[in-house]
Amino acid sequence: RAPREPLVLGGEYRGPQWRKPNQTLGATTLVETPFARVQLHRVQTEDGQHVIDDWLWVDERDAVNVVARVKDGGRYVMFTQSKYGLEHDSLAPVGGFINDGEAGLQAAMRELNEELGLECPTWNSLGRYRTAVNRGGGWLHAFFADDCVAATRRKKSDDLEKQMVVHLTEEELLQALLRGEIGEVKWTAAVALSILHRQQHHHHQPYEKTR
Repeated sequence: RAPREPLVLGGEYRGPQWRKPNQTLGATTLVETPFARVQLHRVQTEDGQHVIDDWLWVDERDAVNVVARVKDGGRYVMFTQSKYGLEHDSLAPVGGFINDGEAGLQAAMRELNEELGLECPTWNSLGRYRTAVNRGGGWLHAFFADDCVAATRRKKSDDLEKQMVVHLTEEELLQALLRGEIGEVKWTAAVALSILHRQQHHHHQPYEKTR
């Protein structure tokens, strides 16, 4: 197969190259942007008997989702918003890409400040998860931020979608989750993990506190 010249749109992808030991034999980039890269991988099957030459793989910048609960009234702060890949408006938590040089928690704090103008004394890490186990899609870092208050200084958000802020009780958020009103699987995971964490572990030591 002749080498392919990648289509670069707006700049090269600066994220790491995914290679699974003993399985990834090669990777050919088809398209890349600063935010994502589409490749064909040559992959050896686990039994070592076969090689797949056209395994489609998509790298995407790692992202955070933050489910926030305010101190005054104890309600969860969510968005109602639209997204290009959704048919209808959806409830959604705070979210965004992790910038170069940022840790997941730093990105979560920044996004919460930019999108909702909140800061929180208690942060709980809910884990890091691959978003598409056979196709890539980057990693999600999920957080639950509790006892949030208005930030003393708010940074400007660069979001392009229209968003409407909504405040929900825990029961209202749970029922919305069960009715399928949260339209992306990463959002549903972050919300479900946050509710479970609060119901089962909110008396435990928090992950980290802001100073």
